[in-house]
Amino acid sequence: MALLRNFVFFALVLCAVAFNTDAIVREIHSFKPPFLQDSSSIPYWDFGGSTVVHDDKIQLTPEANDRMGFVWNGVPVDMEEWEVTVRFKIHGRSHIGADGMAFWYTRDRMQMGRVFGSKDQFVGLGVFFDTYDNNGFGDHPYILAMLNDGTKTYDHDNDGLAHQLDGCKAALRNTRGVVTARIKYEGQRLTVDYDVVDSGLMQHCIDVNNIVLPRGFYFGVSGMTGGYYDNHEVFSVTAMELGDSSLHAEPEKVEEKEEVDPMFIHTKEENDTIQKLHDIAIGMKERLFGTEQVVPDHNEHEIFTEPMAKGTAAHGQLAEQIAVLHDELHEMKADMDKALALIAVGVDELEAHVGEIMAAMELHRTDTLLEVMKMELDGIAASLGHKTVGVDRTVQGLASDVEKLRESMEHATRNQAIAAEKTMTTQEELAGRMGSGRVGAILVMMALFQVVLIAAVVLYRRLSAETRKML
Repeated sequence: MALLRNFVFFALVLCAVAFNTDAIVREIHSFKPPFLQDSSSIPYWDFGGSTVVHDDKIQLTPEANDRMGFVWNGVPVDMEEWEVTVRFKIHGRSHIGADGMAFWYTRDRMQMGRVFGSKDQFVGLGVFFDTYDNNGFGDHPYILAMLNDGTKTYDHDNDGLAHQLDGCKAALRNTRGVVTARIKYEGQRLTVDYDVVDSGLMQHCIDVNNIVLPRGFYFGVSGMTGGYYDNHEVFSVTAMELGDSSLHAEPEKVEEKEEVDPMFIHTKEENDTIQKLHDIAIGMKERLFGTEQVVPDHNEHEIFTEPMAKGTAAHGQLAEQIAVLHDELHEMKADMDKALALIAVGVDELEAHVGEIMAAMELHRTDTLLEVMKMELDGIAASLGHKTVGVDRTVQGLASDVEKLRESMEHATRNQAIAAEKTMTTQEELAGRMGSGRVGAILVMMALFQVVLIAAVVLYRRLSAETRKML
C-alpha cells in the first residue's frame, strides 16, 4: 500500500511537470530514497547532529531525550518562485511527544539551536510542525509560519504566537501514513497545505500575501526532542521552480474522485466541510480587514531593512493581543504565587512565635514549680533544724548535769580520804556511819543519772526517726 501511494504521489508530480513546462523539478534542491547508508553524504545535501541515514528515510532524531538533527541543502536557491513538498513522519510510543520539525528557507545553514533543532534569531522563513503544547491552549499539534529579520526571538513558552504569520491545528503526529506538507512561494504569496493521511487530498493551513523572500538562501529540514520525544523522519524533499501559476496543476483536483480509500481519516464529505469552514473564515477576514493588497517596493540591497511582510499587520496585531493576554495571565499567576508565598511566610512566622510563647510558658511554669518546691523544702529544713537544735540543747544539758555530778562525786571522794586520815580509830564508828550515808546518797544519784541518760537517748532516737520520715 505504501509503495502504491508513493507511486501515485510521484506520478502526480510527473503529470504536473508534463502539463506545465514552467514547473521544473530542481534535483539539486531535492532528495528521495533509496539512500546509500555506506555513504557519508547525500548528493547536494549535508546532515549532522543526531541524524542517521537509512535506506528509505533520513532519521533526524531517535525516540530519546534532548536530540537535534538536521539536513541542509548545500546549493543556494536561485529560484524566484518555488514549491517544496516535504514528506515526513513524527511518531512515538508516548501519549505526549515533542518537540517537532521545521522547514527552513534561511540565509544561514547548519547551525543547531533550540528552535526545532536550528538557530534562533534566524534570517528568512521557518515553517514549524510543533507537536508539544507549551502554552496549554490545547491546539497542538500545530503548523505555523514565521518570518525573521534576525532580531526576533522565538517565544517557546507561547509557541511562537507573538510572531507567527499564520497557522492551524493539524493532527500530524502518530499518523497512519506519511505526512505531506507543501510550502509554496509564488507572486509574493506564501501558502502551506498538508495531508496527514497520505491521501493526495491537501488541506489548507497558511495563506499570507506580500511576503518578500530573496534568492540565494538555503532549504533545510530539522527536528528536535526535549523532555518528551518522538522519532522525526524525512522521506523526501521535492523542490520545483514555478512559472505561470495558472498553468500549474493543483493536486486538489483529485478531490473530484468519488472513491475514498477506507484508510483515510477524513472522507470526501468531511474535507468538503473543512473547505467550507475555511471559505467562511476567509470571508470574515476580508470583511474585517479588507481585500486590498499593497505590493511593497522591493529593494534588493535592503531586503530586510523594512518588515518582510507588510500585508500581515492584522495577523501580527491579533498575535500581539494574544501574547499580551498570555503575559497578563502569567503576571496574575505570578502575583497569586507571591501572595501565597507571603501568606506561607506569615504562617511560618506565627508558628515560630507560638512555639516561642509555649516554650516561655513552659519555662515559667517549671520555674514556678521549682520555686514552690524550694520554699517547701526550706520550710521542712527549717522545721527539722529547730527540732534538731532542741534535741542538741537537751543532750548538751544532760551532758552538763552528768559532768557536774561526776565532779561532785570526785570531790566527795577526796573529802572522804582526807577525813579518814585525820580521824583515827576513835572516830571510826562515826566516820563509818557518815561514810555509809554518803555511799547511799551516791548510789541514789547514780541511779537517777542513768534514768535521765536513758530518757535522753530515747528522745533523741525518736526525733531522728521523725526527721528521716519527713525527708
